[in-house]
Amino acid sequence: MKKLTTFLIGFLCCIPFLGFTSNLSNLLSSSEWNNMFPNRAGAKINQVQGYTVDFFSYQNLETAISEMSDFRVSIIKKPGVGGQKVTVTKKSTGFTYIVSSADSWWEGQDVPEETVLVDFADFISRVNSINNKRELSAFLGNISWETNGGWEPAGSGKFGDRGEWGLHYVHELNTNSSYASSSVKYPAVSGKKYYGRGPIQLTGNINYGQFSEFLYNDKSILLNNPNKIQEEGILAFKSAIWFWMMPQCPKPSCHQVMHDLWISETGDYANNSRMYSKGFAHTNNIINGGLECRSGASSTFKVVIRASLYLYYLSYFEFTESEIAGENQNGYSTYCYESGVQMTSYADCNVEDSGNSACSFPNLGSDQVICSSLELNSGITLKDGESIKWYKDGSSIPIIGASSSNYLALGSGVYKVEVTGLDCSSSDEINLTDGDGLQVSVDNEGVFCSTTGPSDIKITLNGGQGFYELFEDEEGGAAIKTGTSFLIGSDDVSFAQSKTFYVGEPVGESIILGDDSRRLDDSEWSDYSANLSWNDNRVAFTTLGDNINLKSVDLAVGYIGDAVNHTINIYIYTYGTNSLVASKSFVLEDFGDIVYNGDLNTFDLNFSLPAGQYELSLMESNALIWTTNLLWGNDYGYSTYVSSGLASIDGVTQPSSDSSYPRTFNNVHVGVYNWNFSSGGNSSICGRSPVTVYHDCSTGKNDLSSRNVIVFPNPANDFLSISFNGVVIEDGTIDIFNKVGQVILSKVLNGSSNVTQIQIAGLEDGVYFMKLSSLNGTYNTKFLIAK
Repeated sequence: MKKLTTFLIGFLCCIPFLGFTSNLSNLLSSSEWNNMFPNRAGAKINQVQGYTVDFFSYQNLETAISEMSDFRVSIIKKPGVGGQKVTVTKKSTGFTYIVSSADSWWEGQDVPEETVLVDFADFISRVNSINNKRELSAFLGNISWETNGGWEPAGSGKFGDRGEWGLHYVHELNTNSSYASSSVKYPAVSGKKYYGRGPIQLTGNINYGQFSEFLYNDKSILLNNPNKIQEEGILAFKSAIWFWMMPQCPKPSCHQVMHDLWISETGDYANNSRMYSKGFAHTNNIINGGLECRSGASSTFKVVIRASLYLYYLSYFEFTESEIAGENQNGYSTYCYESGVQMTSYADCNVEDSGNSACSFPNLGSDQVICSSLELNSGITLKDGESIKWYKDGSSIPIIGASSSNYLALGSGVYKVEVTGLDCSSSDEINLTDGDGLQVSVDNEGVFCSTTGPSDIKITLNGGQGFYELFEDEEGGAAIKTGTSFLIGSDDVSFAQSKTFYVGEPVGESIILGDDSRRLDDSEWSDYSANLSWNDNRVAFTTLGDNINLKSVDLAVGYIGDAVNHTINIYIYTYGTNSLVASKSFVLEDFGDIVYNGDLNTFDLNFSLPAGQYELSLMESNALIWTTNLLWGNDYGYSTYVSSGLASIDGVTQPSSDSSYPRTFNNVHVGVYNWNFSSGGNSSICGRSPVTVYHDCSTGKNDLSSRNVIVFPNPANDFLSISFNGVVIEDGTIDIFNKVGQVILSKVLNGSSNVTQIQIAGLEDGVYFMKLSSLNGTYNTKFLIAK
């Protein structure tokens, strides 16, 4: 059975990405925002749509930027092959989920894959400060036009100046249209309307479903309740940032075109030169190209107004007249339609680089508990020209000598890894907190000597409940002592030996539920990477005590066929609900070509659960799960999986596909075996605490050092010589001990010489110990006799 290492751990909740500082405040202050959009929704009374609270506040935008910076997206595509795979990662927790997966036909196409990486922290925050201002101006120009309540030219200073009336409307004035289109993956919900909402006027059930799946890992939330975007200001800004940053291949993203990252390949657009222009015009084509950029002269006035707002905000950021004129010169354009020349749709979303100037993205995963030490893995292989540095607790001074992809952390704190290249940088942070391990102290630095003393030592403990067990094994085994402290002597550690003991607290009864002997019978692989309703199997179980610990489970997992590392997600829900109780994510190394080798994999959970009924879900796991489906009427035998006072395994539920949910099935078994439950919880999430004890009469605490006392030769033969430097040896003594601690030779020193000899010709070969006692200290050492 394989023991897996947990790389990514997290109890899920809505945690802001604390390792990010928005660049917004460097470009635009709160007061400037208020002056820029004085007529925004809720900022003044009598807003036409009834908003009385500042919906589009600077604070809401700043929060949205900060929280969206936690997202990173990987888009894997094959040139010339329809379909792609889109994976979302939350950097604060390391949690990964797939929002778009290709079919088996796509997998089978032997075409080199290309990957587009999108880090949402790059929004208005790349290395190029000029392009950051251009991007923010473009963002403001577009959201201002989409929500504008003005009628006079921007910058005119007249009442109704469009530059001052941006963000006035939160949603479309006409709310009668449903904007529902046919979609198997993102079906419109009956009675719901998907008209434009938010700063960029997100429209249509497909956009609502995609954004919901990206943000919540659940497409149904906004499909069922699209009004959330017009009710929550932060969410509304998030919807705009998502649309702005997210390429919807073959369309590039607005962010990419404003930073000159998108590559238009010759021949893709039938010699349409406007498609080869750079700049703001492409943001119009991406956002509303079908209505404004490809619909003829009737849309020209909209194109001009949208462009004028962009240029107006550039002037707000103190761009010169010549710099603003350059937005329509030298291969750049603000107009997506002009003089009958229009833009077309896109052929591919190729980009020059995928991140902040192509730096490798480190990923330290979720915050973790540190016991004594923890090796941090940045998860990257440095590319040519890149270097890496590590920092701790906000210091601007890097940790000395820490310049590799891994770093061994020796204490709690906030650790930051930073990758830098020629013109790029990227970073990630992790917060390590002290575990609740027992604090162990031991007398005399853990050293005792049965002949010269101390003859035993005391192990003292703090933390826990005050009653402890002493083990000789790090895991398992029987306790050799119990109590509130422990005395260790010669009965526990042999002379001239050392031993490491392990201290823990009683954890109560432990049992294993679930029979893995049937896992190869009547079973098949099931793909849990996407929730297709019919595969939404959850295992129902019950804890029967107030402090039951689900220590681990075994899973039969297989190769999903994408030649990358795989993520196993284990969620615990309250039975019959979507109320998440606990979760962990595990990263498994690539299986290679092995589909299944018959082994089970152990996943350490250590979930402490009060008495109640729960469900375990593996949904969105990027691997295959071994599943048994019996004919109706057949019982897998769940009634036998019960231990009185501890827990029971009750069956399988299918919440997505059954209207009478919750209902438990007994003819289905998801490949979760060997449920390890215990009562009383674990003594510590750090496990048993180690302590090493030495029974060594030669390595006790020395007052003198090897500079004061030199013993030679070593190995010795007939004589042992001892040289003294700065030692008052008058009336001193030298004792020689054998390996069982008996004194076999002694000599009294007279102080007449700084060198003395002891005849050892009659002693057998082996290890011996010497102790010098003098007026100004003692010295212990060991030597070897070899004849």
